[in-house]
Amino acid sequence: MTRYLTKPDSAKTLARRDGKIHGLVRRARRWWQDENGTTLVEFSVCLPLLLLFLFITLEFSYLIVRQVALDRATDETFRELRLGLISEPTHEKVKTAICAKSLAQVSLWDCDENLLLEVRQVEKSDWEFNLNGRANCLNTSPPDGYEPPIDFAEGNENQLMIARACLIQRSLFPPMPMLASLRRYDDLGNFALISRSAFVNEPF
Repeated sequence: MTRYLTKPDSAKTLARRDGKIHGLVRRARRWWQDENGTTLVEFSVCLPLLLLFLFITLEFSYLIVRQVALDRATDETFRELRLGLISEPTHEKVKTAICAKSLAQVSLWDCDENLLLEVRQVEKSDWEFNLNGRANCLNTSPPDGYEPPIDFAEGNENQLMIARACLIQRSLFPPMPMLASLRRYDDLGNFALISRSAFVNEPF
């Protein structure tokens, strides 16, 4: 037997339907106006940026410390070399003297293994300061049988000398694209610190 919907039943059904719709609208409005958890959302968005800024700040700060340490150590050592305080100077002796400085021991990593020097005479005939090319640095991914190139001249008395030191260091944090502007920066996070100097050999 077919039961037909009467007018009162139709009105009740519409009322229930309208009530459900209004209930959903009220819940959606309360959800939209609810501010619980907004601080957590802001924290989740800002934390990676703050950490990135912190890492970059620490990286470049320590880079400056290491650059100052290398400049100071090379200046002191080349002064000793100029005054003849390093007897029979060779590349290894001068490198050892640089890495033995207290500031270098504290700030520079693996100095004895990663430092290369260039010391050249400046000829008075042309006064050519030939240190404009690519610095002589240690190869961080050397092929088999690789030996670092050595360009070291002791010089004579009253001889004007130019010198350049290249030290390979590794970054504090894993490689980041923001550090790609550093000299010789590679996929392993290694980069080069370079220090230059000039001096005149004193008569001994």
